[in-house]
Amino acid sequence: MQGRAGFVAALVAFMFEVFGAAHAEANLASRCRRYCASAVNECSLQGEPRRRCRRRYLRLCKFSGFTACDLTPATTTTIAPPTTTTTYATTSTTFRATTTTTQPDRLSLLLGNWAFTYTLINTYTDHYNLTTIQRATGHSYNVVFGTNSDLGNSVIAGRVQDIDPGNTSAYEFALLDPESSLCEFFAFNVAGASTASGVVLFFYGDCQTPISGTLYNFRGIKY
Repeated sequence: MQGRAGFVAALVAFMFEVFGAAHAEANLASRCRRYCASAVNECSLQGEPRRRCRRRYLRLCKFSGFTACDLTPATTTTIAPPTTTTTYATTSTTFRATTTTTQPDRLSLLLGNWAFTYTLINTYTDHYNLTTIQRATGHSYNVVFGTNSDLGNSVIAGRVQDIDPGNTSAYEFALLDPESSLCEFFAFNVAGASTASGVVLFFYGDCQTPISGTLYNFRGIKY
């Protein structure tokens, strides 16, 4: 068990804001898909690929509102370019092989099924399935979305320095699990590709008011 830590409050607030914005955007996208279904069908009947039609109308709906899908799909006229003949001279070129090392995205370490175990009076284990890396709504960094496998609610994870640059935490990653009545915040480091260790802090459901302010140690295992 460890004492209080000042790095938590701002980080939790930032993560909760990103979490809420992502869910608002997901709800809008779902409504646009339903409302624009007829416009997408009409567009595809005009001969355009269905995927292109869907992408066009969902973008219009997102930025201009539902009335954008009442528009008649624009027709596209394709003009064939003039035929040209090009003659190439044959030359001999020698290429030098080079090796480039690309660092993997650190967030990819979080993807998969995790079991986070901690002890209060009794020992508890929370299970998470982290599935998707995507851009944080309104920000320039990526985060990871997934679910609490025990309860089914959505969770968010990310790199501490991406979410709150300059944060004094010694941990690289954080995960926020906002359940309806309890909000859990984990800060941790990943060792290798399948173990994690760090601390967990418990909030009330608003993810703003700590229940005790005490950080508890936890260990994570990918399974």
